[in-house]
Amino acid sequence: MIELCQFNCLYDGKQTVKNINMVIEDGEMVSLVGPSGCGKTTLLKGICGLHEEVTGSVRVNGQDVTYQSPHKRASILVFQEHLLYPHLNVVENIAFGLKMRGISKRRRYEMVKPFIAKMGLDGLENRYPNALSGGQRQRVALARALAVEPQVLLLDEPFSSLDEQLRNEMREFVCSLQKEFGITTIFVTHDIEEALMSSQRVAVMMDGELRQFSTPKKLYQQPENLQVAKLLSGRSYIEGRVEAGYFLWHETKIAYEGPQKLNDGPAVAVLTPEAIKVVGPDKGQVICRVEAINFGGAKYHVSLSIEKTTYQVILLAPQEIEVGDFVGLVIDGKRLSVFEQE
Repeated sequence: MIELCQFNCLYDGKQTVKNINMVIEDGEMVSLVGPSGCGKTTLLKGICGLHEEVTGSVRVNGQDVTYQSPHKRASILVFQEHLLYPHLNVVENIAFGLKMRGISKRRRYEMVKPFIAKMGLDGLENRYPNALSGGQRQRVALARALAVEPQVLLLDEPFSSLDEQLRNEMREFVCSLQKEFGITTIFVTHDIEEALMSSQRVAVMMDGELRQFSTPKKLYQQPENLQVAKLLSGRSYIEGRVEAGYFLWHETKIAYEGPQKLNDGPAVAVLTPEAIKVVGPDKGQVICRVEAINFGGAKYHVSLSIEKTTYQVILLAPQEIEVGDFVGLVIDGKRLSVFEQE
Protein backbone atom coordinates (compact mmCIF):
# COMPACT_ATOMS: atom_id res chain seq x y z
CA MET A 1 0.00 0.00 0.00
CA ILE A 2 1.27 3.47 -0.92
CA GLU A 3 0.33 6.44 1.26
CA LEU A 4 1.17 10.02 0.29
CA CYS A 5 0.59 12.63 2.98
CA GLN A 6 0.96 16.34 2.20
CA PHE A 7 3.56 15.29 -0.33
CA ASN A 8 5.39 18.01 -2.27
CA CYS A 9 8.13 18.00 -4.88
CA LEU A 10 10.12 21.20 -5.29
CA TYR A 11 12.40 22.56 -7.98
CA ASP A 12 14.62 25.48 -7.02
CA GLY A 13 12.41 25.95 -3.99
CA LYS A 14 9.16 26.15 -5.99
CA GLN A 15 6.43 23.54 -5.68
CA THR A 16 5.93 21.44 -8.81
CA VAL A 17 3.85 18.79 -7.02
CA LYS A 18 1.61 20.29 -4.37
CA ASN A 19 0.16 18.74 -1.22
CA ILE A 20 -0.75 15.33 -2.62
CA ASN A 21 -2.82 13.17 -0.29
CA MET A 22 -3.76 9.76 -1.62
CA VAL A 23 -3.80 6.10 -0.65
CA ILE A 24 -3.24 3.38 -3.25
CA GLU A 25 -4.26 -0.05 -2.05
CA ASP A 26 -2.09 -3.15 -2.13
CA GLY A 27 -2.25 -4.71 -5.61
CA GLU A 28 -4.23 -1.82 -7.09
CA MET A 29 -3.57 -0.37 -10.55
CA VAL A 30 -3.99 3.40 -10.72
CA SER A 31 -3.72 5.56 -13.83
CA LEU A 32 -2.31 9.07 -13.52
CA VAL A 33 -3.50 11.53 -16.16
CA GLY A 34 -3.26 15.25 -16.82
CA PRO A 35 -1.92 17.78 -19.32
CA SER A 36 1.79 18.02 -20.14
CA GLY A 37 3.81 19.67 -17.38
CA CYS A 38 1.26 19.05 -14.63
CA GLY A 39 3.71 17.03 -12.50
CA LYS A 40 2.90 13.40 -13.33
CA THR A 41 6.47 12.24 -13.97
CA THR A 42 7.79 14.33 -11.08
CA LEU A 43 5.35 12.59 -8.74
CA LEU A 44 6.56 9.16 -9.88
CA LYS A 45 10.16 10.24 -9.33
CA GLY A 46 9.23 11.49 -5.86
CA ILE A 47 7.62 8.15 -4.96
CA CYS A 48 10.66 6.10 -6.01
CA GLY A 49 13.23 8.51 -4.58
CA LEU A 50 14.61 10.02 -7.79
CA HIS A 51 13.46 13.54 -6.91
CA GLU A 52 15.56 14.78 -4.02
CA GLU A 53 13.79 17.99 -2.95
CA VAL A 54 10.57 16.77 -1.30
CA THR A 55 8.46 17.46 1.77
CA GLY A 56 5.62 15.53 3.36
CA SER A 57 5.80 11.76 3.48
CA VAL A 58 5.73 8.60 1.34
CA ARG A 59 4.87 5.35 3.10
CA VAL A 60 4.98 1.86 1.57
CA ASN A 61 3.21 -0.82 3.61
CA GLY A 62 3.33 1.50 6.60
CA GLN A 63 7.07 2.17 6.37
CA ASP A 64 8.21 5.75 5.85
CA VAL A 65 10.50 5.75 2.81
CA THR A 66 10.45 9.49 2.13
CA TYR A 67 14.19 9.95 2.52
CA GLN A 68 15.39 6.46 1.64
CA SER A 69 17.77 6.21 -1.31
CA PRO A 70 16.17 4.78 -4.50
CA HIS A 71 18.04 1.44 -4.42
CA LYS A 72 16.68 0.70 -0.95
CA ARG A 73 13.05 1.17 -1.98
CA ALA A 74 10.95 -1.70 -3.27
CA SER A 75 9.79 0.38 -6.24
CA ILE A 76 10.86 0.39 -9.88
CA LEU A 77 10.27 3.16 -12.45
CA VAL A 78 9.98 2.22 -16.14
CA PHE A 79 10.50 5.30 -18.29
CA GLN A 80 8.98 6.22 -21.64
CA GLU A 81 12.42 5.59 -23.18
CA HIS A 82 13.37 1.95 -22.79
CA LEU A 83 16.88 2.78 -21.49
CA LEU A 84 18.26 -0.67 -22.32
CA TYR A 85 22.01 -1.15 -22.28
CA PRO A 86 23.05 -1.34 -25.95
CA HIS A 87 26.10 -3.55 -25.22
CA LEU A 88 24.05 -6.16 -23.34
CA ASN A 89 21.81 -8.78 -24.93
CA VAL A 90 18.22 -9.52 -23.87
CA VAL A 91 19.12 -11.92 -21.06
CA GLU A 92 21.85 -9.64 -19.73
CA ASN A 93 19.56 -6.61 -19.77
CA ILE A 94 16.81 -8.43 -17.88
CA ALA A 95 19.29 -9.80 -15.36
CA PHE A 96 21.09 -6.50 -14.79
CA GLY A 97 19.17 -5.55 -11.63
CA LEU A 98 19.79 -9.00 -10.17
CA LYS A 99 23.50 -8.64 -10.94
CA MET A 100 23.58 -5.34 -9.05
CA ARG A 101 22.13 -7.16 -6.05
CA GLY A 102 25.05 -9.57 -6.02
CA ILE A 103 23.15 -12.64 -7.24
CA SER A 104 25.38 -15.21 -8.91
CA LYS A 105 25.40 -15.50 -12.71
CA ARG A 106 23.95 -19.01 -12.69
CA ARG A 107 21.18 -18.11 -10.25
CA ARG A 108 20.16 -14.88 -11.99
CA TYR A 109 19.89 -16.62 -15.36
CA GLU A 110 17.60 -19.20 -13.74
CA MET A 111 15.49 -16.35 -12.39
CA VAL A 112 15.33 -14.67 -15.80
CA LYS A 113 14.11 -17.74 -17.74
CA PRO A 114 10.44 -17.50 -16.64
CA PHE A 115 10.31 -13.86 -17.73
CA ILE A 116 11.74 -14.70 -21.15
CA ALA A 117 8.83 -17.09 -21.72
CA LYS A 118 6.18 -14.89 -20.11
CA MET A 119 7.20 -11.86 -22.18
CA GLY A 120 7.21 -13.81 -25.45
CA LEU A 121 10.96 -13.28 -25.94
CA ASP A 122 11.88 -16.92 -26.63
CA GLY A 123 14.51 -17.11 -29.35
CA LEU A 124 15.62 -13.53 -28.78
CA GLU A 125 17.82 -14.16 -25.75
CA ASN A 126 21.09 -13.30 -27.50
CA ARG A 127 19.86 -10.31 -29.48
CA TYR A 128 20.98 -6.78 -28.67
CA PRO A 129 18.53 -3.84 -28.34
CA ASN A 130 19.26 -2.47 -31.84
CA ALA A 131 18.01 -5.77 -33.30
CA LEU A 132 14.66 -5.62 -31.47
CA SER A 133 11.37 -3.96 -32.38
CA GLY A 134 9.90 -1.22 -30.21
CA GLY A 135 7.45 -3.63 -28.62
CA GLN A 136 10.17 -6.18 -27.92
CA ARG A 137 12.40 -3.54 -26.29
CA GLN A 138 9.47 -2.48 -24.10
CA ARG A 139 8.92 -6.08 -23.03
CA VAL A 140 12.60 -6.39 -22.10
CA ALA A 141 12.35 -3.21 -20.01
CA LEU A 142 9.27 -4.57 -18.22
CA ALA A 143 10.93 -7.94 -17.64
CA ARG A 144 13.98 -6.20 -16.16
CA ALA A 145 11.69 -4.29 -13.78
CA LEU A 146 9.68 -7.35 -12.74
CA ALA A 147 12.73 -9.60 -12.31
CA VAL A 148 13.78 -7.78 -9.13
CA GLU A 149 10.32 -8.45 -7.63
CA PRO A 150 9.31 -4.87 -6.82
CA GLN A 151 6.45 -4.09 -4.46
CA VAL A 152 5.60 -0.98 -6.49
CA LEU A 153 5.78 -0.64 -10.29
CA LEU A 154 5.76 2.88 -11.76
CA LEU A 155 5.18 3.21 -15.51
CA ASP A 156 5.84 6.59 -17.15
CA GLU A 157 4.01 6.57 -20.50
CA PRO A 158 5.71 3.32 -21.54
CA PHE A 159 3.73 2.89 -24.77
CA SER A 160 3.64 6.41 -26.17
CA SER A 161 6.19 5.66 -28.92
CA LEU A 162 4.32 2.58 -30.19
CA ASP A 163 1.73 2.45 -32.96
CA GLU A 164 -1.92 2.07 -31.96
CA GLN A 165 -2.23 -1.68 -32.48
CA LEU A 166 0.98 -2.48 -30.61
CA ARG A 167 0.05 0.04 -27.93
CA ASN A 168 -3.27 -1.76 -27.34
CA GLU A 169 -1.55 -5.14 -27.25
CA MET A 170 1.04 -3.92 -24.74
CA ARG A 171 -1.60 -2.31 -22.55
CA GLU A 172 -3.57 -5.55 -22.35
CA PHE A 173 -0.36 -7.47 -21.74
CA VAL A 174 0.70 -5.21 -18.86
CA CYS A 175 -2.78 -5.34 -17.31
CA SER A 176 -2.69 -9.16 -17.36
CA LEU A 177 0.80 -9.17 -15.82
CA GLN A 178 -0.24 -6.71 -13.13
CA LYS A 179 -3.17 -8.91 -12.14
CA GLU A 180 -1.04 -12.07 -12.20
CA PHE A 181 1.75 -10.64 -10.04
CA GLY A 182 -0.52 -8.43 -7.90
CA ILE A 183 1.97 -5.57 -8.00
CA THR A 184 0.77 -2.15 -6.91
CA THR A 185 1.11 -0.10 -10.10
CA ILE A 186 0.88 3.57 -11.05
CA PHE A 187 0.58 4.10 -14.79
CA VAL A 188 1.09 7.54 -16.33
CA THR A 189 -0.67 8.16 -19.65
CA HIS A 190 -1.97 11.07 -21.74
CA ASP A 191 -4.68 8.83 -23.20
CA ILE A 192 -7.88 9.16 -21.15
CA GLU A 193 -9.48 6.14 -22.80
CA GLU A 194 -6.40 4.07 -21.97
CA ALA A 195 -6.62 5.22 -18.35
CA LEU A 196 -10.31 4.34 -18.07
CA MET A 197 -9.75 0.88 -19.57
CA SER A 198 -6.60 -0.03 -17.64
CA SER A 199 -7.10 0.90 -14.03
CA GLN A 200 -9.25 0.45 -10.97
CA ARG A 201 -8.98 4.16 -10.15
CA VAL A 202 -7.83 7.24 -12.03
CA ALA A 203 -5.98 10.20 -10.53
CA VAL A 204 -6.25 13.51 -12.41
CA MET A 205 -3.47 16.06 -11.91
CA MET A 206 -3.44 19.71 -12.98
CA ASP A 207 -0.89 22.39 -12.10
CA GLY A 208 0.81 19.99 -9.71
CA GLU A 209 -2.39 19.33 -7.75
CA LEU A 210 -4.61 16.27 -7.46
CA ARG A 211 -8.00 17.37 -8.82
CA GLN A 212 -9.90 14.09 -8.76
CA PHE A 213 -9.20 10.52 -7.65
CA SER A 214 -12.03 8.13 -8.41
CA THR A 215 -13.14 5.05 -10.30
CA PRO A 216 -13.14 5.25 -14.12
CA LYS A 217 -16.95 5.15 -14.18
CA LYS A 218 -17.32 8.01 -11.72
CA LEU A 219 -14.67 10.09 -13.49
CA TYR A 220 -16.47 9.63 -16.81
CA GLN A 221 -19.95 10.28 -15.48
CA GLN A 222 -19.25 12.78 -12.69
CA PRO A 223 -16.20 14.98 -13.22
CA GLU A 224 -15.78 17.07 -10.07
CA ASN A 225 -14.97 20.38 -11.74
CA LEU A 226 -14.97 22.03 -15.15
CA GLN A 227 -11.21 21.65 -15.61
CA VAL A 228 -11.44 17.88 -15.18
CA ALA A 229 -14.46 17.74 -17.49
CA LYS A 230 -12.55 19.57 -20.23
CA LEU A 231 -9.72 17.07 -19.96
CA LEU A 232 -12.15 14.29 -20.85
CA SER A 233 -12.63 14.22 -24.61
CA GLY A 234 -15.86 13.61 -26.51
CA ARG A 235 -18.11 15.99 -24.60
CA SER A 236 -20.42 18.85 -25.51
CA TYR A 237 -20.36 22.17 -23.65
CA ILE A 238 -23.46 24.33 -23.47
CA GLU A 239 -23.60 27.72 -21.82
CA GLY A 240 -26.73 28.69 -19.95
CA ARG A 241 -27.85 29.60 -16.44
CA VAL A 242 -28.70 27.90 -13.18
CA GLU A 243 -32.01 29.00 -11.71
CA ALA A 244 -33.67 27.40 -8.68
CA GLY A 245 -31.81 24.10 -9.13
CA TYR A 246 -32.46 23.80 -12.88
CA PHE A 247 -30.17 24.38 -15.84
CA LEU A 248 -31.87 26.96 -18.05
CA TRP A 249 -31.06 26.70 -21.78
CA HIS A 250 -33.01 28.95 -24.15
CA GLU A 251 -35.90 29.19 -21.67
CA THR A 252 -36.00 25.40 -21.29
CA LYS A 253 -35.58 24.08 -17.75
CA ILE A 254 -33.49 20.91 -17.53
CA ALA A 255 -33.37 19.05 -14.23
CA TYR A 256 -29.94 17.65 -13.38
CA GLU A 257 -28.82 15.31 -10.63
CA GLY A 258 -25.11 16.06 -10.36
CA PRO A 259 -23.43 16.51 -6.95
CA GLN A 260 -22.71 20.18 -7.61
CA LYS A 261 -24.74 22.64 -5.53
CA LEU A 262 -24.64 25.86 -7.51
CA ASN A 263 -25.87 29.35 -6.88
CA ASP A 264 -28.09 30.96 -9.50
CA GLY A 265 -26.10 32.49 -12.34
CA PRO A 266 -24.14 31.75 -15.52
CA ALA A 267 -23.21 28.08 -15.87
CA VAL A 268 -21.83 25.49 -18.27
CA ALA A 269 -23.47 22.12 -18.84
CA VAL A 270 -21.17 19.26 -19.83
CA LEU A 271 -22.86 16.43 -21.72
CA THR A 272 -21.57 13.02 -22.75
CA PRO A 273 -22.90 11.78 -26.13
CA GLU A 274 -25.21 9.42 -24.25
CA ALA A 275 -26.90 12.41 -22.62
CA ILE A 276 -28.31 13.79 -25.88
CA LYS A 277 -31.15 12.11 -27.75
CA VAL A 278 -32.38 13.40 -31.10
CA VAL A 279 -36.17 13.26 -31.63
CA GLY A 280 -38.75 14.94 -33.79
CA PRO A 281 -39.06 18.73 -33.39
CA ASP A 282 -42.45 18.32 -31.70
CA LYS A 283 -41.07 15.98 -29.02
CA GLY A 284 -37.85 17.70 -27.92
CA GLN A 285 -37.08 19.94 -24.98
CA VAL A 286 -35.20 22.26 -27.36
CA ILE A 287 -35.70 22.71 -31.12
CA CYS A 288 -32.57 23.17 -33.26
CA ARG A 289 -31.59 23.42 -36.89
CA VAL A 290 -28.83 21.13 -38.18
CA GLU A 291 -26.12 23.29 -39.79
CA ALA A 292 -23.31 20.78 -40.37
CA ILE A 293 -22.52 17.12 -39.73
CA ASN A 294 -19.03 15.66 -39.47
CA PHE A 295 -18.86 11.88 -39.39
CA GLY A 296 -16.45 10.53 -36.75
CA GLY A 297 -17.02 6.79 -36.72
CA ALA A 298 -19.08 5.92 -33.66
CA LYS A 299 -19.91 9.61 -33.09
CA TYR A 300 -21.14 12.61 -35.09
CA HIS A 301 -19.76 16.10 -34.52
CA VAL A 302 -22.76 18.28 -35.30
CA SER A 303 -23.36 22.04 -35.51
CA LEU A 304 -26.81 23.04 -34.26
CA SER A 305 -28.31 26.52 -34.29
CA ILE A 306 -30.90 27.92 -31.91
CA GLU A 307 -32.07 31.51 -32.28
CA LYS A 308 -28.94 32.54 -34.25
CA THR A 309 -26.61 30.87 -31.74
CA THR A 310 -24.56 27.91 -32.94
CA TYR A 311 -23.56 25.01 -30.71
CA GLN A 312 -21.10 22.21 -31.37
CA VAL A 313 -22.35 18.91 -29.97
CA ILE A 314 -21.25 15.29 -30.15
CA LEU A 315 -23.93 12.70 -30.82
CA LEU A 316 -23.82 8.94 -30.90
CA ALA A 317 -24.03 7.54 -34.44
CA PRO A 318 -26.13 6.69 -36.26
CA GLN A 319 -28.59 9.56 -36.00
CA GLU A 320 -31.09 9.95 -38.83
CA ILE A 321 -30.45 13.63 -39.48
CA GLU A 322 -29.50 15.76 -42.48
CA VAL A 323 -28.18 19.28 -42.85
CA GLY A 324 -31.14 21.68 -42.83
CA ASP A 325 -33.35 19.46 -40.66
CA PHE A 326 -35.17 20.85 -37.65
CA VAL A 327 -34.80 18.41 -34.76
CA GLY A 328 -35.68 18.19 -31.11
CA LEU A 329 -33.19 17.40 -28.37
CA VAL A 330 -33.96 15.53 -25.16
CA ILE A 331 -31.30 15.97 -22.45
CA ASP A 332 -30.87 13.26 -19.83
CA GLY A 333 -30.35 15.12 -16.56
CA LYS A 334 -28.77 12.04 -14.95
CA ARG A 335 -25.89 12.33 -17.43
CA LEU A 336 -25.54 16.09 -17.13
CA SER A 337 -22.78 17.83 -15.19
CA VAL A 338 -23.26 21.54 -14.48
CA PHE A 339 -20.55 23.94 -13.32
CA GLU A 340 -20.34 27.65 -12.64
CA GLN A 341 -19.17 29.68 -15.62
CA GLU A 342 -15.46 30.48 -15.35
